[in-house]
Amino acid sequence: MARATIRGSDGYETVRLRAADDSVVVVREYVPGARTRGVVVLIHGLLSSSDIFDVPGVPQSSLARFLRDAGYSVFSYDQRGAGESTCARWNFGLGELALAELPQVIEYALSRTGASRVELGGHSLGGLIAYVLRAALAAPGARVGTLTASCLGKSISVAGPCWFDPALDPWARILAQGPGFFRRLEGTTPGVVTRAGFIRGQTMLEHPWLGRLMHPAIVEGMIDVASWTPRLASLLRRSPLPNLLYAADDFDDETFRCELRSRALHRCSRQLLDEVLRCVRDGQVRVAHDGRAACLPDDLASAAPFDLLTITSRADRFVPAADVARAHGVVRGGASVYCEQEWGITSSHNGYFFKDGLYQQVYRRIKAFLEA
Repeated sequence: MARATIRGSDGYETVRLRAADDSVVVVREYVPGARTRGVVVLIHGLLSSSDIFDVPGVPQSSLARFLRDAGYSVFSYDQRGAGESTCARWNFGLGELALAELPQVIEYALSRTGASRVELGGHSLGGLIAYVLRAALAAPGARVGTLTASCLGKSISVAGPCWFDPALDPWARILAQGPGFFRRLEGTTPGVVTRAGFIRGQTMLEHPWLGRLMHPAIVEGMIDVASWTPRLASLLRRSPLPNLLYAADDFDDETFRCELRSRALHRCSRQLLDEVLRCVRDGQVRVAHDGRAACLPDDLASAAPFDLLTITSRADRFVPAADVARAHGVVRGGASVYCEQEWGITSSHNGYFFKDGLYQQVYRRIKAFLEA
């Protein structure tokens, strides 16, 4: 990939990597002041961006800065079409994200630092993307680009499913509505699902009467106004929207405003959502791209052993805690942390990075895991 580096004044450098299809993937590089203790690549989730790890205006809750200050070289990136990255075509899915884009970012991180391996940290779908890459490298001698299994060190999955159990909420409710649920996720561009359309779809799962009254343009307008108006932000934080990704007590008003102004809830490919729906129906994840294939959980079970830390909450209504913890029945090593058991604190799907009292514990646990 061609690359262009822009010196940043926000504590990181921005690198633009150009893919073969002319998509541009924007990578943030956080360089420690002293000799690096290791290299960490952070992978965001669905309808998100690298802002989830470093929301502008909320530096105290930044996982990327926390790990950099602990001595790690940290690379986060916006997946194609999200955040500052561009997308040449919107018909992409898990194959492109896990078996083309992530390997290219890892290859860049290795070449930039001279390291021989990276540690992976994923949130939500980002955790699943990391599992898919490991599964594709499970066979002896397998390669994805220049990567082999030895290039991947430890893994951290925060609210990231290993695969999908169709008997669990919210998968069961989404399956009950079938394709109709996804047709409600309106977008302004063909093949694109916007954050407003996604929020409307979530609301319909919980409050059908309210979802029917909403139009994505109204939701988008509310988000834009609330991001600059403290009083409206406070009201929106406590409203029924969005009710799966957020919980009112995961933010104070100012943090919530910064979250709305960031790109941490953005847009994604409709094909990607359709693939996730098929995975939920099958109870397995099957991914193929450019002659490479991966199946979860089967291929992951045969992967080389790796240390794994999963962090989840039974109060997370977007990704069931059981789907996060079950990875430990497949791979060897590591531990699963339930927030309620470890620290007596619950979390919604994004609260692991923002809830005061919780994110500090989560970050310290991640640091201890990397240092062990």
